[in-house]
Parts: sequence; structure tokens; C-alpha cells
Amino acid sequence: MSDERWIEAVRSEFQPEPLAPARAAELRRDLDARIEARRGLPRFAFPAFASAVAAAALYLAWPHAAILPTSDGTVSSGELDAFVDPDQLTGELTDQAEYLPADYQGLALLLDDDAADR
Repeated sequence: MSDERWIEAVRSEFQPEPLAPARAAELRRDLDARIEARRGLPRFAFPAFASAVAAAALYLAWPHAAILPTSDGTVSSGELDAFVDPDQLTGELTDQAEYLPADYQGLALLLDDDAADR
């Protein structure tokens, strides 16, 4: 069967029966009424507005901590070290053997050997 004949056979089999003019007019009126009903407020407007109101209420109700400035506005290195120990931080990054997968560890050893030969 050629493509054109197959297309015509499918078209003739699946062609809907024509509607009566009264039924077609009723379906068109129903469709127009449904379209008009949806033209008012967009569907996302109410949920977006409700979310914004809830976020504003949470923001206003949440307790805020007061930010107290230091005496002259500068921070000393001792104050910074109280928060982070730089030696511990660098040790955590460099001492872990599992930091790289095994195949990359082998490549890193090869690169280190090449750098040592120079």
C-alpha cells in the first residue's frame, strides 16, 4: 500500500461524524463561556499574593538579633583566630588521603615525580 493510499484510508476511518448545527452552536457557546470565565484573575495571582503575605508576616514576626559594632570598627587577628584556626583548616584540606579517587592519586604521584626531576 502506498503512503498516499494509507493516509487516505486512515483519514476516512478516523473522520468524525459531522455535528448537527444546533449541537455545534451549543459547543461553541459553551467554549466561549469557559474562555470568558478564565479571563478574569490569572490562576497564579491568588497563590502568589498569599505566599507574599505569608512571607511578610513571617519576616515581621521573626525575632531579629541586634548587630553590635565593635569599638572602632576593626577586627584584630586574635578575634579572627577565635573563630577559625588557619592551621587546622589547611591541615584538614591537605592531609586527607581519600581527598582524590585512586586513579587521580596515581596521576598526582606521577606529576609530583615529574616536578621532582626538574
